[in-house]
Amino acid sequence: MFWLNALAGAVLLAVLLAWRRPTVRAERRERFLPALRSGVRYVRHEPAVVAILVRFGAFVFPAGAVWALLPLIANHQLGLDAGGYGVLFSALGVGAVCGALGLGPVKQRLTSSTILTSAGLAFAAAFLALAFTETIWQAVPLLVVCGLAWSASVATVVSELQLFVPGWVRARVIAIYLMVFLGIQSVAAPIWELVTGQFGLRTALVLAGAVGVVTALACSRMPVPDGHSMQRTPVVFWDAPQLQVEPASPSGPVLVVNRYRVDSQNQAGFVEAMGGLRGSRLRSGASKWSLYQVGEKSGWFVEQLRVSSWEEHERQHDGRLTVEDRDIEEKVLALTTERGSPEHLLPARRSAP
Repeated sequence: MFWLNALAGAVLLAVLLAWRRPTVRAERRERFLPALRSGVRYVRHEPAVVAILVRFGAFVFPAGAVWALLPLIANHQLGLDAGGYGVLFSALGVGAVCGALGLGPVKQRLTSSTILTSAGLAFAAAFLALAFTETIWQAVPLLVVCGLAWSASVATVVSELQLFVPGWVRARVIAIYLMVFLGIQSVAAPIWELVTGQFGLRTALVLAGAVGVVTALACSRMPVPDGHSMQRTPVVFWDAPQLQVEPASPSGPVLVVNRYRVDSQNQAGFVEAMGGLRGSRLRSGASKWSLYQVGEKSGWFVEQLRVSSWEEHERQHDGRLTVEDRDIEEKVLALTTERGSPEHLLPARRSAP
């Protein structure tokens, strides 16, 4: 078994060494902490990503009991030795492989939300039934279902994140996904072991299955977007700033001010549309956003977005905005009659002598 695992790893290594991926050169390398903050800010202000992570976390917490309690199921419930435990573990693996191979055709017929709900219910039902098994032959098919549902959930979440998230922040979002994945597993395992110690193995299995049913049904109300239909292609549609004062390097924070004139009949729709623009600004780099109505001029509104540095604002101009962001901004501009030139307020400094 060890040599087979080593052989599989060697094949993967050979594929990676032979892969000639096109080189993508970034003009400026982002510093670690600003890049980390921008990734967290993107996830915080992207409801679709939050929904995906919440649904996945709600699945992993009860489903993680299978990894924590499988040795106890093998030894205490079924009276198996190490070989029997290996058979049970292999059943999970067989189910995972079947789920990975069969997910493609399934995704052509079902939405990602339906797959996640179905996988969660299937896992919970199999785990509930596992609590009442008495032989290995009863347990193996149930564990195959658990492995299949686990694989289908993980693959669906990862694929949707890969398709949905723009390229500039994709790696950071996947890193946050892994933190959620591994963090919830590390918390769930001792909790389910504690429940087992207090109430017994069967009670723990039934409780984990029941929690799985409840979370799957509750989270079905949080739809997962279809990443294939999203317009995540980066576009550059902001005009380059025409500055008379060159910003210091590094310079920040920067305040960007946009002024809009809106007819009275469009003001309600304008304010509502600006809510969508707020999300776009915050996802792409703004740390604070606000909208004001000018008291001295009827029909004029002022948008202010605060960006942590001039470099961060340049990245908004050069590659962080997508087709969807452009559509959001065009919807806002369609409700205006006039737009003032953007103003960039830089930190004040002493003039050069």
